Amino acid sequence: MVTLEDVNVEENPLTPAGAAALVAHMPSTVLSLQMGRCGMGDEGGLALAAVLPTLTALTTLGISDCEMSTETLCTICRALPPCVTQLYMTGNAPISGDVLDALKESGVVLSAISLGGGHLVSQEALSSLSEWVSLSQLEFLDLQSTGLETLLLNKNNFGEAHGPTVLECVGSMDNMTMLALASCGLPDRIVEVIRKHLVGLQELVGIDLSRNELSEQGLVELASFTGGGETINGVEVMPSLIHLLLDGNPGMTAEFMASPIGQTLVDSGSELEEDEYEVHESTFDTEADSIDSDIE
Repeated sequence: MVTLEDVNVEENPLTPAGAAALVAHMPSTVLSLQMGRCGMGDEGGLALAAVLPTLTALTTLGISDCEMSTETLCTICRALPPCVTQLYMTGNAPISGDVLDALKESGVVLSAISLGGGHLVSQEALSSLSEWVSLSQLEFLDLQSTGLETLLLNKNNFGEAHGPTVLECVGSMDNMTMLALASCGLPDRIVEVIRKHLVGLQELVGIDLSRNELSEQGLVELASFTGGGETINGVEVMPSLIHLLLDGNPGMTAEFMASPIGQTLVDSGSELEEDEYEVHESTFDTEADSIDSDIE
């Protein structure tokens, strides 16, 4: 007898009724369920939520770009079985504090989560995320042992107002290995915030700052402490960092990239190897014309 473990119906036009019919017959043996961009809608999403508690082997759930409301996302988050470790839900309704609160209530211990995808994550949600990160070590996610390792917030227009809040949250996540903040409208001032909050992350391997608003001056400042071997207050700065994606920033001109300082940034890693993060290849695309920026 064949045991079904991996179901991927991404980009199939199932319609809400079709998605509901599919999940109603989902076997409990499924480990990975990828339903991104399948037209699930609220009808399919609520049907999924009803089935989720029975999927006792599920570790990865992808529901990005499924046209679901905040209320449906909350219902799904509360229904997640405790075995889920990776959750990808970008491109639905804007992520609110209610969604993150529902995720906390589920008690899941996540190693990867993807939010955003074209919607601005609200200030309310950022505050909830900050609370979640600080409290999770004690009672919600127990990040001391497994840790949230991957956080993708691409295509959220944080800009100068909300970018520091996000990075302050990330700075307390000691197990972070990958941070993606591409196309977030981040200006030069964010470099100082990175210096302040991220320098102590010993496990951080990759940062994606592609397609933001970093000028040559900001890039020079970034190069001053990401070149390897730098220390701040006796702590080595991001010693594991090998991938720093900066394409599409105004300061990344051909002239700058050819300069000695520009070369230190280019050499720090121009391409993210997906298998280093054990992620689903269809959901992290670093090309400039990419529509999606999730990791699954």
